[in-house]
Amino acid sequence: MLSLTASTQLTGYEGDNGYARNGSGLVTAVNSTVFGPGTPITYDAQRGSFTYSASGFLYYGMPSIGSGTLSLASGQSDATYAVYTGASNGVSFNVRQLRMGTSNPGLPLQFSSIALGQTSYTNTATGETLHGVVPFAFGIPFDAYRTTVTGAAVYEGLVIGNARGVGSSNVYAITGTIHLSIDYQTTAFTCYLDLSGTNDRTGEKVTFSRMTITPFPPRGVLDTLGGDAGRNSRFQANFAGATAQEVMGAFENEVSDPVAPQTSIRISTAFAARK
Repeated sequence: MLSLTASTQLTGYEGDNGYARNGSGLVTAVNSTVFGPGTPITYDAQRGSFTYSASGFLYYGMPSIGSGTLSLASGQSDATYAVYTGASNGVSFNVRQLRMGTSNPGLPLQFSSIALGQTSYTNTATGETLHGVVPFAFGIPFDAYRTTVTGAAVYEGLVIGNARGVGSSNVYAITGTIHLSIDYQTTAFTCYLDLSGTNDRTGEKVTFSRMTITPFPPRGVLDTLGGDAGRNSRFQANFAGATAQEVMGAFENEVSDPVAPQTSIRISTAFAARK
């Protein structure tokens, strides 16, 4: 990421899609918090590294943790995503973060990024395992009140997150793509997401129907874009970079489980895209 010369709390969004599983693998309880502004990551200029507020990744009932260092898990990482792991007081940490910079073959971003922070903790007395899940986007915000961009643009990018429901053993790691077209002057936009999931226990692949965003009425200011894909859905995005070169945000939706249509699952994701 460019232009980070001082320690800063970056702008972005973070979700909360944690859950509890019993010894049989059934999801028995979930977090119901919707995503909001903010992001659990800070750039430390002195160290030249990022610091996560890992306590935000915890699920209710997990023990308190101290500070520590996450290590790169080379075997779980690839050219697009870097995976960092660690543990503290019985809580395991896993952060899958889009590698930043123009050399990323999946999505070369300079001003924004996305990640999925996860924790797990097993209560040996009950056999229950608690899972904290926080998809988040972060970056250097575009100043819509001091900078004007004209014309129109198309943004293409990546999505990361998870999906889970109560009363089912199906939990999915979510990946996908986002397409957003916007008229800068009116701020009218169109957007859709194509998402797929991988069952975290069986490895089964599922594909979700395309999720098309219905935008909220245009405001004529390029600060925040909002919309939804249905009744229990929410979409929000902000531009990043000095001239709105990138866009980042969060999306959540409630849909039927593709392999168990009688069960509703909640999808929570973060996304980033470039034009």
